[in-house]
Amino acid sequence: MDDNACFDVLVRYAIGYRQLSAGDVDLRTLYSFRERLSRYMQETGVNLLDQAFAQGTDAHIHAFSRKTGNQRMNSTLLASNIRRMGRVHLLVTVLQRVHRMVGEADQRRDAELLAPDLKGHAGQYVYRLKTEDLAEQLQRIGTDMRRLVRALEAEDHTHPTYAVPARVGVEHCRVIAERLEGKKGDELSASRPQSPDDLEAAYRAKHGQRVPGFSAHLSQPGDPDNPIQLMTHPHVAPANTDDPQVLLEAAPRLQARTGLRAAITDGASANEQPDALLHALGITHIQTALRGRTPDEHRLGLHDFAGACAADGQPQQMTCPNGHTVEGTHSAEQASFLARFLQATCQSCPLRETCPVTPYKQQPDTRLRFDQAALRRAQRRKIAQADCPLGHHLRAAIEAIVRSVRHPFPAGTLPVRGVFRAAGMVIGSATVSTMRPMHRYLLAQQKAEWPGGPKEQSSRQAENALAPAADMIGSLFRCFFLAPERRSISCFSW
Repeated sequence: MDDNACFDVLVRYAIGYRQLSAGDVDLRTLYSFRERLSRYMQETGVNLLDQAFAQGTDAHIHAFSRKTGNQRMNSTLLASNIRRMGRVHLLVTVLQRVHRMVGEADQRRDAELLAPDLKGHAGQYVYRLKTEDLAEQLQRIGTDMRRLVRALEAEDHTHPTYAVPARVGVEHCRVIAERLEGKKGDELSASRPQSPDDLEAAYRAKHGQRVPGFSAHLSQPGDPDNPIQLMTHPHVAPANTDDPQVLLEAAPRLQARTGLRAAITDGASANEQPDALLHALGITHIQTALRGRTPDEHRLGLHDFAGACAADGQPQQMTCPNGHTVEGTHSAEQASFLARFLQATCQSCPLRETCPVTPYKQQPDTRLRFDQAALRRAQRRKIAQADCPLGHHLRAAIEAIVRSVRHPFPAGTLPVRGVFRAAGMVIGSATVSTMRPMHRYLLAQQKAEWPGGPKEQSSRQAENALAPAADMIGSLFRCFFLAPERRSISCFSW
């Protein structure tokens, strides 16, 4: 990367140098600036790189008069640049590193206690381990780690690194009647540390893919009238962060920036909390690939009924597919809702055989029983069917954007560690992925305006239109991407 900054004309042009003899790049300045950005994010929770991306995108939205009311969203998993460790491997590694960090007096005190764990490096320890001895060794290592943590606490060690063995021990072991034993695989938390080199990475399995790292959430306008679509909100979080949680954080911000009116997501974003928030903000939630059992296409369902709800979401009226309207009431237990139809009307209905209403045994009417969760699922399905009458979803195009953002990272593995560095890489990739279609669009306009003729005026127009993006990319290069990726900040001081 240092050579690129000194000799690559494209890189030098991006950071503001027009001649090879002009300017110089001091990598230490870049390191220090990146460290200040990371510290600012840790103290305030604000990623300045994300703000720079938002400012550049908003400038282009204003310049090109984009329609951003409808936005599609999707997420993808990206692995952190860490070694994948088993449980014993992780525990032994933490023990060995903490032992190297403490003072010489503490090392001599713990040498006998940790003697079995200090023979060779952690990989050699795991290589000698037999499968039938795994539970016993896990219990012994956990006991040693517990004693070490107690010793560190007694001596009032306040360095944040000393909290690592305490966290790892709690995640992998538990104490029952003063006896420590290892947790089973299904008892482990997805937020447990995956490596001592990246405590922010989390574990997640999605579509058969098991990733220790982060989840990148991308948003993009989906209006068919737009000549090009720009990414509006690349967001990076630990891999176990649910899509509904990200939607809760992103929806108010996107509405304030872009006037969001409809969020098009997949079934993973279905949740009561985002539904309530989007309803309060006046945002329509359109979902594809809905979770749950697929309804029988030969029978009617709750989504085939039309309902009028109050402001709090309580159903006031229900209209059946044949056009009969009744009031919605609470059941006797107040746990669900009822829509009562006259039995005489239902007997003569042509849809009787496929209708989900059931007759009372001793009352002259039929009923449709449902709860609030079923009503919300039915509303989601109805909105999805109205949005996609011919089987074509506006959300499908976001898959190409996800691929373009993942493409620079072989096998979906980032060359960095930590959520800040991961966010910087994703924002940079999103910036380049946004610039490509914009550049193609401006070139097409240039050729249309000047077919075979002078191009000076249209070139100036294209340059002026791309100025905000050029400034944004230049800022990102200057503050982040010129540092070599051979080193990454670890939670341990070596």
